[in-house]
Amino acid sequence: MDAVVAGNVPRAVWGTCLWRVLEVGMERKCVVIGLLVACAFAMASPTSAQGVRKGVDPPKGQRGSKSVRLLGAPPIAAAPLRMARVRADGSLAEPWRPVVGLDWPNDPWFTAFDCFEADPGNVDGRPYDGGYGVNYNEPGSGDFRYFFGPSFQNMFCANDLRTTSGFAAGRAERTSFAWYWNGQAGERCIVIIQTWDRFGFTDAGIAPNTSTGQFLSGFAFDFGTGLTPGSPLFAGVNLAAPDFFALPVDGSGAYTMTIAKNLVAGSPPVITLATTAQPMLWFTKPLNPSFQGPLQWDDDNPADFVHRTNPPGPAVDVELYDYTDSVEGIPVPLGAMVAFYSHAQIVNPTSYVVLPGLDLGGGLASLLASDDVTLHTRVDLSADRAGHQIQLLLNSASPVANPSSLEFVVEDQVNLPGVMRFVKLWNYTNSVWEVLDARLISTSVSTIAAPAGGSLARFVQAGTQNLRAMVGYDLVASDQNRAWDAWIDLAVFRIGHPSTSP
Repeated sequence: MDAVVAGNVPRAVWGTCLWRVLEVGMERKCVVIGLLVACAFAMASPTSAQGVRKGVDPPKGQRGSKSVRLLGAPPIAAAPLRMARVRADGSLAEPWRPVVGLDWPNDPWFTAFDCFEADPGNVDGRPYDGGYGVNYNEPGSGDFRYFFGPSFQNMFCANDLRTTSGFAAGRAERTSFAWYWNGQAGERCIVIIQTWDRFGFTDAGIAPNTSTGQFLSGFAFDFGTGLTPGSPLFAGVNLAAPDFFALPVDGSGAYTMTIAKNLVAGSPPVITLATTAQPMLWFTKPLNPSFQGPLQWDDDNPADFVHRTNPPGPAVDVELYDYTDSVEGIPVPLGAMVAFYSHAQIVNPTSYVVLPGLDLGGGLASLLASDDVTLHTRVDLSADRAGHQIQLLLNSASPVANPSSLEFVVEDQVNLPGVMRFVKLWNYTNSVWEVLDARLISTSVSTIAAPAGGSLARFVQAGTQNLRAMVGYDLVASDQNRAWDAWIDLAVFRIGHPSTSP
């Protein structure tokens, strides 16, 4: 169902995407956009957001009518008064409810994606410029950020993201984001943050394609009516279970920020954009373990809650911008200021062996994601070896020496009833396998997370921080001489960050 935006203009269905994905190396995905390959952007008034036209060879820092500038004022911490889950179209999926947690850095966090750069030593997690070994906003105080001027309107943006290694298909329980607020006095401010599984060129609506289920998660945060117009703002919000931001399945996807002044549930819902607002802009620096690329969708031509891809004017008059060389002397592109943090990191196995049992193919890559690409194993009836009838041994390394939590996640299936599955971790202190979980499994696909208890440092080898896990299968309720198979689709560790609290 279409949403309705300010002025009763129907919002376009957030629809069909046309993807062309170029893989750079083994990790980076870049969107190849045929219409825009040869197009740069023309310089115009630095404050107008209307009538953007793109020409040839603009000066650095200029994109159409947008002039990037450093906002020479420190940001102001803002705390949401209430929150709610939202759907793909930004509408409320539940009633408003209180915000549970805003603490930082008392909760320990892994960085899943960071185009914000928060100060871990500051109680609010405010922006600073010292997280990744290089300073990008001198002259400045370290917390200055970039924007397009106080009267610029961009209340709806979409940017790409690539998560830190180990967070593909992960969860983020905290977000930080920053925006410039210039709404009218007494105007309500609602910021919607959403995650998506893809980023690309689209015929209508938003860059990620909601029509094929690529929406992952989203929350609206209501800051009330007391914000001061003309203010750079930032917020950090901790989510409480069962809430979380879902991260892209393969680690590469998109995030969106929408700044509204009203959300009204209904059919269709009413989503009214703020009068004047925009995301603050920052970089993912070379030493940042996550990444955002040069392209960003900005709803600024005009600000109507639709990312224009096929306007009535010239073909290049779209709302997709390349922020390469947007700031003189800085080698990385700008992007909307959003970050996602997680209490637990997915740690993949680095090697495996099937013994006893037969390895019928699939390889290590098949164990790293729940994608129906499996490691196929079979009982070896001729084997005379100690251990389980099928035994999968996995090696990895922990990112921390003393995890706050440790569990092993396995998704698997067998083709015969009566098979017992055992999940074990190697205890380096006592040199024994410890059983975390043992149960009969069905012939349909099942997923479990087997947690470890007690002092978890015993499972992490001193010095190397190596981890070892075992998944064993035994047929216990049928003829032991029957051949049978097991398929493993996912076998990963989930490691919790060690607590930094007193």
